[in-house]
Amino acid sequence: MLKKLKKILVLGDSLLRGVVIGQDKKYVQLPDSSVSEVERTVRVDIENSSMFGMTAKKALSRFFQKPRNLSGYAVLIEYGGNDCNFDWKQISERPLDEHLPVTPLDEFESNLLNMVKTTRNAGGFPVLMTLPPIHAPKFLDWVTRNGESRENILLWLGDTEHIYRWQERYNLAINRVALSTGTTIIDVRERFLSYGRYEDYLCEDGMHVNKLGHMLMADTFISFVNKHRHLFEDNPESANLKLESGHA
Repeated sequence: MLKKLKKILVLGDSLLRGVVIGQDKKYVQLPDSSVSEVERTVRVDIENSSMFGMTAKKALSRFFQKPRNLSGYAVLIEYGGNDCNFDWKQISERPLDEHLPVTPLDEFESNLLNMVKTTRNAGGFPVLMTLPPIHAPKFLDWVTRNGESRENILLWLGDTEHIYRWQERYNLAINRVALSTGTTIIDVRERFLSYGRYEDYLCEDGMHVNKLGHMLMADTFISFVNKHRHLFEDNPESANLKLESGHA
């Protein structure tokens, strides 16, 4: 029988670390990110171990090789944004060569599956998160901002929207792992796509979410926690907020 959950362990990349693009077009950390907003609002104890640049492969080695006792923990697992990326400078220079992503799709799915199983074996309650959608035109502008050949990158891609479709394949892998293992999933992607101009919630790079995007994710997370409040320890100070319904 599952023990009452006392804490949320967040394992992700820059997205859940709260990284956004600042005014000088450099990555900075947002003080009131989605994770910090959830902790402040719902008063659930959160340990955020998300790291900039983290991939599923690195995370498997760092956090899951010798996992600690996770009894009483809900473990939110969020990876894929870095895994599906490419070396765009190399593609710009050699568009006719074969180029592999940071983590091949089948390896990414296998890594995610291992994380779920390891979390359960360590007594934790795994929760997977879908990826916010990438905005292909913004992303292409970003990766060519330093003089990389847009023409060569498009030659290799075929068309701009291939960027979106490729990232979608990694998101589908997340859903497959959730379905095959019976793992709870927070569908952040659906929330973004429910808006006609979801790119308004993304940074200039078309990949990281901006402050508005973090508030949208926070609302989705809060809806999830409130929906599953029965899994957590009774806390008289916890706020049972009635926010906009999230697809969790």
